[in-house]
Amino acid sequence: MTYSDFKDMLSKKKTKIKPLLMDQSFISGIGNLYAAEILFRAKIDPRRPAQSLTVEEKEALYKETKKVLRSAITYGGSSIDDYVRLSGKPGNYLQFHRVMEERVNLVLSVRV
Repeated sequence: MTYSDFKDMLSKKKTKIKPLLMDQSFISGIGNLYAAEILFRAKIDPRRPAQSLTVEEKEALYKETKKVLRSAITYGGSSIDDYVRLSGKPGNYLQFHRVMEERVNLVLSVRV
């Protein structure tokens, strides 16, 4: 998908950006973890309507979507709980999730 196609698809959607990213008819392969990671890296509030994004935000979203998905594929996905690859081995991408790291830091700082 080109950036131009992506930008056009976003501009027609009134739904919130995070559920839209997880909509498999919009883009396949993005679940909750990856949507959160993409939006965190692109610095976009997941509650924003897709059509409200600026050109700069759409560019950031497009770039971060490609980066996150490429990295996730390279590292075999994100294994949480008992999710594993076909080989039976866990994926190694979870260590690169920035949003998960921020959540852990937030929880730790609240507990102190």
